[in-house]
Amino acid sequence: MRASHLQNSYLPHASLGCLDSRRDQRGFTMLEIALTMVLAGIVAVSYLYIQTNDTQTNLSKAQAGYYMTVNDAVGRYMLRYYDGLSGIRGQCSTVPLKDGATASGTSLPCAFATSVVSGPAAPANAYQPTLQNLKALGMLDANFADRFLFSTDKTVRNRAGGVAPSTYFVNIQRWCNNVQVVDETICLTPTFKSLVFNSQPFSRSTAGSFKMTRDEKLSTALSEIGSDGLMSLESTVDTSGNLFSVGKQTFLANPIVNAANKGIPGILAIQNSAAIQCSAQ
Repeated sequence: MRASHLQNSYLPHASLGCLDSRRDQRGFTMLEIALTMVLAGIVAVSYLYIQTNDTQTNLSKAQAGYYMTVNDAVGRYMLRYYDGLSGIRGQCSTVPLKDGATASGTSLPCAFATSVVSGPAAPANAYQPTLQNLKALGMLDANFADRFLFSTDKTVRNRAGGVAPSTYFVNIQRWCNNVQVVDETICLTPTFKSLVFNSQPFSRSTAGSFKMTRDEKLSTALSEIGSDGLMSLESTVDTSGNLFSVGKQTFLANPIVNAANKGIPGILAIQNSAAIQCSAQ
């Protein structure tokens, strides 16, 4: 009887020990699992944002590089054909592009004299050589692609009323004594100023899904170009329609205007100049 009593009194003690052991074994709660998933999601989203932003920033910088390549070619063109350009009428600088309407232009002859350049390489308008002209004249690499890394709208029309091609448009102006020549005036040592810009506006985009807005993309490209770069701002930010440099330090008239003769947003440009200085010997 005594042995049986001791055995029975032991069993409850052992059973309590098992209950205590089970009480100490804990798993993850739903709150802990949810918190872990939220943190993992934040890390993934942050990584995706950084990667996407870096990609778009690099794309904008690359686009700026292409503008500078064309600009260098135009600079060589102006120096190489400086004398020939001096005889071209100032009216030939009229840009034959307009947003949403048929553009104006000039019907005057604007080509080089045949003694300067002749044949297929000769621009129809010496003040507005195409990329094909620059390539044929050896100013631009023949493999340079005439397209943009950003999408463009098809709203700008030419003199015939048709949709203008989306291209790097080149326009050169002749200046005499710091005044743009708009007629047939000739001066001894003119200065030529060029502007390279997109003939169709870059498409508007809004922030979202980690995408940069049009202004953000163009501003990034503008910073990469530097002081020679200009861009038009969104109409909600600026109502003048002008082209502005980094920090709005300088501005130029927008070469593409709408039916109300107001410059349009979405234009990125780069300027250049060429002059020959004469000095007494």
